[in-house]
Amino acid sequence: MIQLSKTFIVPNELGLHARAATRFTQLVSGYTSDVVVDSNSLSANAKSVLELMTLGVAQGGELTIHVSGIDADTVMAAIENLFANNLGE
Repeated sequence: MIQLSKTFIVPNELGLHARAATRFTQLVSGYTSDVVVDSNSLSANAKSVLELMTLGVAQGGELTIHVSGIDADTVMAAIENLFANNLGE
Protein backbone atom coordinates (compact mmCIF):
# COMPACT_ATOMS: atom_id res chain seq x y z
CA MET A 1 0.00 0.00 0.00
CA ILE A 2 1.22 3.48 -0.91
CA GLN A 3 0.99 6.33 1.62
CA LEU A 4 1.51 9.96 0.60
CA SER A 5 1.08 13.30 2.36
CA LYS A 6 1.26 16.82 0.99
CA THR A 7 0.33 20.27 2.26
CA PHE A 8 -1.68 22.64 0.08
CA ILE A 9 -2.75 26.27 0.48
CA VAL A 10 -6.42 26.94 -0.31
CA PRO A 11 -6.20 29.34 -3.27
CA ASN A 12 -9.74 30.45 -3.95
CA GLU A 13 -11.34 33.56 -2.50
CA LEU A 14 -14.17 31.77 -0.72
CA GLY A 15 -11.96 29.09 0.85
CA LEU A 16 -13.11 25.49 1.07
CA HIS A 17 -16.80 26.36 0.70
CA ALA A 18 -19.61 24.01 -0.36
CA ARG A 19 -18.94 24.04 -4.11
CA ALA A 20 -15.18 23.55 -3.76
CA ALA A 21 -15.65 20.86 -1.09
CA THR A 22 -18.13 19.05 -3.36
CA ARG A 23 -15.66 19.10 -6.26
CA PHE A 24 -12.94 17.75 -3.99
CA THR A 25 -15.21 15.00 -2.64
CA GLN A 26 -16.43 14.00 -6.10
CA LEU A 27 -12.84 13.78 -7.32
CA VAL A 28 -11.49 11.57 -4.53
CA SER A 29 -14.63 9.42 -4.30
CA GLY A 30 -13.78 7.96 -7.69
CA TYR A 31 -10.72 6.21 -6.23
CA THR A 32 -10.27 3.35 -3.79
CA SER A 33 -7.60 5.03 -1.66
CA ASP A 34 -8.48 6.60 1.68
CA VAL A 35 -8.08 10.39 1.72
CA VAL A 36 -7.91 12.33 4.99
CA VAL A 37 -7.60 16.11 5.24
CA ASP A 38 -6.04 17.78 8.29
CA SER A 39 -6.40 21.48 9.08
CA ASN A 40 -6.18 23.44 12.33
CA SER A 41 -5.87 20.27 14.44
CA LEU A 42 -9.03 18.81 12.88
CA SER A 43 -9.31 15.85 10.50
CA ALA A 44 -11.92 15.03 7.90
CA ASN A 45 -12.65 12.16 5.55
CA ALA A 46 -12.30 13.80 2.12
CA LYS A 47 -15.05 11.58 0.74
CA SER A 48 -17.57 13.43 2.95
CA VAL A 49 -18.58 16.99 1.98
CA LEU A 50 -19.97 17.61 5.47
CA GLU A 51 -16.73 16.59 7.16
CA LEU A 52 -14.71 18.83 4.82
CA MET A 53 -17.02 21.75 5.53
CA THR A 54 -16.50 21.35 9.29
CA LEU A 55 -12.84 22.24 8.80
CA GLY A 56 -13.85 25.84 8.01
CA VAL A 57 -10.78 26.60 5.89
CA ALA A 58 -10.58 30.13 4.49
CA GLN A 59 -8.49 31.40 1.58
CA GLY A 60 -4.80 30.98 2.40
CA GLY A 61 -5.51 28.22 4.92
CA GLU A 62 -3.34 25.10 4.94
CA LEU A 63 -4.62 21.61 4.30
CA THR A 64 -2.45 18.55 4.79
CA ILE A 65 -3.80 15.74 2.67
CA HIS A 66 -2.98 12.12 3.44
CA VAL A 67 -3.68 9.47 0.81
CA SER A 68 -3.25 5.75 1.40
CA GLY A 69 -4.12 2.90 -0.91
CA ILE A 70 -3.18 1.16 -4.12
CA ASP A 71 -3.99 4.16 -6.33
CA ALA A 72 -2.55 6.83 -4.00
CA ASP A 73 -0.13 8.18 -6.65
CA THR A 74 -2.98 8.75 -9.08
CA VAL A 75 -5.21 10.31 -6.43
CA MET A 76 -2.51 12.72 -5.26
CA ALA A 77 -1.78 13.77 -8.86
CA ALA A 78 -5.50 14.47 -9.38
CA ILE A 79 -5.63 16.50 -6.13
CA GLU A 80 -2.55 18.49 -7.16
CA ASN A 81 -4.27 19.28 -10.47
CA LEU A 82 -7.45 20.37 -8.69
CA PHE A 83 -5.52 22.79 -6.47
CA ALA A 84 -3.49 24.06 -9.44
CA ASN A 85 -6.84 24.90 -11.05
CA ASN A 86 -8.12 26.89 -8.04
CA LEU A 87 -10.39 24.06 -6.84
CA GLY A 88 -12.41 24.37 -10.04
CA GLU A 89 -13.37 28.00 -9.38
